[in-house]
Amino acid sequence: MMKNIYKLIFLIIGIATLAYMIFSIGPVNIWNNLLQTGWWFVPILLSWLVIYVMNAFAFKSIIEEPNFPETKLPFIKILQLTVSGYSINYVTPFVALGGEPYRIMELKPHLGEAKASSSVLLYGMVHILSHIVFWLVSIFLILAVVPLSASMLIVCLFILFFGLGIFWSFSKIYKRGFTVTIVRFFQKIPFVGKYARTFYEDKKQYSNMLISRSKIYIHSVDHNFL
Repeated sequence: MMKNIYKLIFLIIGIATLAYMIFSIGPVNIWNNLLQTGWWFVPILLSWLVIYVMNAFAFKSIIEEPNFPETKLPFIKILQLTVSGYSINYVTPFVALGGEPYRIMELKPHLGEAKASSSVLLYGMVHILSHIVFWLVSIFLILAVVPLSASMLIVCLFILFFGLGIFWSFSKIYKRGFTVTIVRFFQKIPFVGKYARTFYEDKKQYSNMLISRSKIYIHSVDHNFL
Protein backbone atom coordinates (compact mmCIF):
# COMPACT_ATOMS: atom_id res chain seq x y z
CA MET A 1 0.00 0.00 0.00
CA MET A 2 2.74 2.44 0.97
CA LYS A 3 4.68 1.56 -2.18
CA ASN A 4 1.69 2.51 -4.35
CA ILE A 5 1.36 5.80 -2.45
CA TYR A 6 5.04 6.57 -3.07
CA LYS A 7 4.60 5.77 -6.78
CA LEU A 8 1.59 8.07 -6.94
CA ILE A 9 3.55 10.86 -5.24
CA PHE A 10 6.44 10.45 -7.70
CA LEU A 11 3.94 10.44 -10.61
CA ILE A 12 2.24 13.63 -9.43
CA ILE A 13 5.59 15.38 -8.85
CA GLY A 14 6.80 14.28 -12.29
CA ILE A 15 3.66 15.44 -14.10
CA ALA A 16 3.62 18.76 -12.22
CA THR A 17 7.31 19.42 -12.94
CA LEU A 18 6.93 18.48 -16.62
CA ALA A 19 3.89 20.75 -16.96
CA TYR A 20 5.79 23.62 -15.33
CA MET A 21 8.76 23.14 -17.68
CA ILE A 22 6.50 23.02 -20.77
CA PHE A 23 4.60 26.18 -19.89
CA SER A 24 7.74 28.04 -18.75
CA ILE A 25 9.44 27.35 -22.07
CA GLY A 26 6.24 27.74 -24.06
CA PRO A 27 4.39 25.04 -26.03
CA VAL A 28 4.75 27.10 -29.23
CA ASN A 29 8.54 27.34 -28.80
CA ILE A 30 8.80 23.60 -28.18
CA TRP A 31 6.74 22.83 -31.29
CA ASN A 32 8.79 25.22 -33.45
CA ASN A 33 12.02 23.64 -32.25
CA LEU A 34 10.66 20.18 -33.07
CA LEU A 35 9.77 21.37 -36.59
CA GLN A 36 13.28 22.81 -37.04
CA THR A 37 14.85 19.55 -35.84
CA GLY A 38 12.72 17.54 -38.26
CA TRP A 39 13.59 13.87 -38.79
CA TRP A 40 16.85 14.37 -36.91
CA PHE A 41 14.71 14.01 -33.79
CA VAL A 42 14.58 10.23 -34.41
CA PRO A 43 18.37 9.60 -34.51
CA ILE A 44 18.76 11.87 -31.46
CA LEU A 45 16.31 9.67 -29.54
CA LEU A 46 18.02 6.51 -30.81
CA SER A 47 21.44 7.76 -29.70
CA TRP A 48 20.09 8.38 -26.20
CA LEU A 49 18.50 4.92 -26.25
CA VAL A 50 21.92 3.39 -26.92
CA ILE A 51 23.39 5.41 -24.03
CA TYR A 52 20.70 4.26 -21.61
CA VAL A 53 21.03 0.63 -22.75
CA MET A 54 24.77 0.76 -22.00
CA ASN A 55 24.06 2.32 -18.59
CA ALA A 56 21.50 -0.41 -17.90
CA PHE A 57 24.07 -3.11 -18.73
CA ALA A 58 26.47 -1.45 -16.27
CA PHE A 59 23.76 -1.31 -13.59
CA LYS A 60 22.83 -4.95 -14.24
CA SER A 61 26.44 -6.13 -13.85
CA ILE A 62 26.58 -4.46 -10.42
CA ILE A 63 23.24 -5.85 -9.23
CA GLU A 64 23.73 -9.46 -10.27
CA GLU A 65 25.67 -11.91 -8.12
CA PRO A 66 26.25 -15.48 -9.37
CA ASN A 67 25.59 -17.05 -5.96
CA PHE A 68 22.25 -15.25 -5.49
CA PRO A 69 19.67 -16.09 -8.19
CA GLU A 70 17.23 -13.50 -6.83
CA THR A 71 19.56 -10.74 -8.04
CA LYS A 72 19.06 -11.76 -11.69
CA LEU A 73 16.39 -9.25 -12.62
CA PRO A 74 14.98 -8.90 -16.16
CA PHE A 75 16.98 -6.49 -18.28
CA ILE A 76 13.85 -4.54 -19.24
CA LYS A 77 13.21 -3.87 -15.52
CA ILE A 78 16.73 -2.52 -15.03
CA LEU A 79 16.44 -0.42 -18.20
CA GLN A 80 13.17 1.03 -16.91
CA LEU A 81 14.79 1.92 -13.58
CA THR A 82 17.77 3.45 -15.38
CA VAL A 83 15.68 5.68 -17.64
CA SER A 84 13.13 6.67 -14.99
CA GLY A 85 15.89 7.36 -12.43
CA TYR A 86 17.72 9.71 -14.77
CA SER A 87 14.43 11.34 -15.76
CA ILE A 88 13.70 12.16 -12.12
CA ASN A 89 17.24 13.49 -11.72
CA TYR A 90 16.81 15.81 -14.70
CA VAL A 91 13.56 17.36 -13.48
CA THR A 92 14.51 17.74 -9.80
CA PRO A 93 16.52 20.73 -8.52
CA PHE A 94 19.16 18.46 -6.94
CA VAL A 95 20.75 16.56 -9.81
CA ALA A 96 21.55 12.86 -9.18
CA LEU A 97 19.62 12.86 -5.91
CA GLY A 98 15.98 12.50 -6.89
CA GLY A 99 16.28 9.28 -8.88
CA GLU A 100 18.43 7.35 -6.40
CA PRO A 101 15.77 6.94 -3.66
CA TYR A 102 13.30 5.88 -6.36
CA ARG A 103 15.65 3.16 -7.63
CA ILE A 104 16.29 1.91 -4.11
CA MET A 105 12.55 1.83 -3.40
CA GLU A 106 11.88 -0.19 -6.57
CA LEU A 107 14.76 -2.64 -6.02
CA LYS A 108 14.08 -3.19 -2.32
CA PRO A 109 11.30 -5.81 -2.80
CA HIS A 110 13.59 -7.86 -5.07
CA LEU A 111 17.00 -7.43 -3.43
CA GLY A 112 16.36 -6.31 0.13
CA GLU A 113 17.15 -2.92 1.59
CA ALA A 114 20.92 -3.42 2.08
CA LYS A 115 21.60 -4.86 -1.39
CA ALA A 116 19.35 -2.32 -3.13
CA SER A 117 20.99 0.64 -1.37
CA SER A 118 24.56 -0.58 -1.92
CA SER A 119 23.89 -1.39 -5.60
CA VAL A 120 22.43 2.06 -6.34
CA LEU A 121 25.19 3.89 -4.45
CA LEU A 122 27.92 1.79 -6.08
CA TYR A 123 26.43 2.38 -9.52
CA GLY A 124 26.50 6.11 -8.80
CA MET A 125 30.19 5.89 -7.88
CA VAL A 126 30.96 3.87 -11.01
CA HIS A 127 29.06 6.38 -13.15
CA ILE A 128 31.09 9.27 -11.72
CA LEU A 129 34.32 7.29 -12.12
CA SER A 130 33.57 6.62 -15.79
CA HIS A 131 33.18 10.38 -16.36
CA ILE A 132 36.56 10.97 -14.72
CA VAL A 133 38.16 8.31 -16.95
CA PHE A 134 36.54 9.93 -20.01
CA TRP A 135 37.97 13.35 -19.14
CA LEU A 136 41.41 11.88 -18.41
CA VAL A 137 41.45 10.18 -21.81
CA SER A 138 40.34 13.45 -23.43
CA ILE A 139 43.15 15.37 -21.71
CA PHE A 140 45.70 12.79 -22.89
CA LEU A 141 44.42 13.15 -26.46
CA ILE A 142 44.53 16.96 -26.26
CA LEU A 143 48.12 16.88 -24.99
CA ALA A 144 49.13 14.41 -27.71
CA VAL A 145 47.38 15.98 -30.71
CA VAL A 146 46.47 19.65 -30.15
CA PRO A 147 49.21 22.32 -30.11
CA LEU A 148 48.77 24.28 -26.87
CA SER A 149 49.97 27.58 -25.53
CA ALA A 150 51.87 27.64 -22.24
CA SER A 151 48.81 28.74 -20.26
CA MET A 152 46.55 26.06 -21.79
CA LEU A 153 49.23 23.44 -21.17
CA ILE A 154 49.32 24.39 -17.47
CA VAL A 155 45.52 24.20 -17.28
CA CYS A 156 45.45 20.77 -18.95
CA LEU A 157 48.20 19.43 -16.69
CA PHE A 158 46.34 20.74 -13.63
CA ILE A 159 43.12 19.03 -14.75
CA LEU A 160 45.08 15.86 -15.52
CA PHE A 161 46.70 15.60 -12.08
CA PHE A 162 43.48 16.65 -10.37
CA GLY A 163 41.59 13.89 -12.21
CA LEU A 164 44.28 11.34 -11.38
CA GLY A 165 44.00 12.35 -7.73
CA ILE A 166 40.24 11.81 -7.74
CA PHE A 167 40.71 8.48 -9.54
CA TRP A 168 43.21 7.39 -6.88
CA SER A 169 40.81 8.44 -4.11
CA PHE A 170 38.00 6.43 -5.68
CA SER A 171 40.24 3.38 -5.95
CA LYS A 172 41.15 3.64 -2.26
CA ILE A 173 37.50 3.98 -1.26
CA TYR A 174 36.58 1.07 -3.53
CA LYS A 175 39.23 -1.25 -2.07
CA ARG A 176 38.22 -0.48 1.51
CA GLY A 177 34.51 -0.11 0.84
CA PHE A 178 32.72 3.22 1.26
CA THR A 179 31.30 2.34 4.68
CA VAL A 180 34.64 0.96 5.86
CA THR A 181 36.37 4.21 4.87
CA ILE A 182 33.89 6.27 6.92
CA VAL A 183 34.14 3.91 9.89
CA ARG A 184 37.95 4.09 9.87
CA PHE A 185 37.66 7.85 10.11
CA PHE A 186 35.43 7.52 13.18
CA GLN A 187 37.95 5.14 14.75
CA LYS A 188 40.25 8.09 15.33
CA ILE A 189 37.62 10.03 17.32
CA PRO A 190 37.77 9.60 21.13
CA PHE A 191 34.92 7.69 22.83
CA VAL A 192 33.43 6.72 19.45
CA GLY A 193 36.50 4.81 18.27
CA LYS A 194 35.95 1.61 20.27
CA TYR A 195 32.43 1.18 18.84
CA ALA A 196 33.67 1.92 15.35
CA ARG A 197 36.35 -0.79 15.65
CA THR A 198 33.72 -3.44 16.34
CA PHE A 199 31.66 -2.26 13.38
CA TYR A 200 34.78 -2.13 11.21
CA GLU A 201 35.49 -5.84 11.61
CA ASP A 202 32.04 -6.69 10.27
CA LYS A 203 32.33 -4.32 7.33
CA LYS A 204 35.72 -5.73 6.29
CA GLN A 205 33.87 -8.78 4.95
CA TYR A 206 31.80 -6.52 2.70
CA SER A 207 34.97 -4.81 1.46
CA ASN A 208 36.52 -8.18 0.61
CA MET A 209 33.42 -9.04 -1.41
CA LEU A 210 33.84 -5.83 -3.45
CA ILE A 211 37.46 -6.68 -4.22
CA SER A 212 36.54 -10.21 -5.27
CA ARG A 213 34.09 -8.74 -7.83
CA SER A 214 36.54 -6.14 -9.14
CA LYS A 215 36.41 -7.48 -12.72
CA ILE A 216 32.65 -6.97 -12.77
CA TYR A 217 32.97 -3.37 -11.62
CA ILE A 218 35.68 -2.67 -14.19
CA HIS A 219 33.28 -4.10 -16.79
CA SER A 220 30.61 -1.72 -15.48
CA VAL A 221 32.98 1.26 -15.83
CA ASP A 222 33.63 0.17 -19.45
CA HIS A 223 29.91 0.28 -20.25
CA ASN A 224 29.52 3.72 -18.68
CA PHE A 225 32.64 5.01 -20.44
CA LEU A 226 31.40 3.85 -23.86
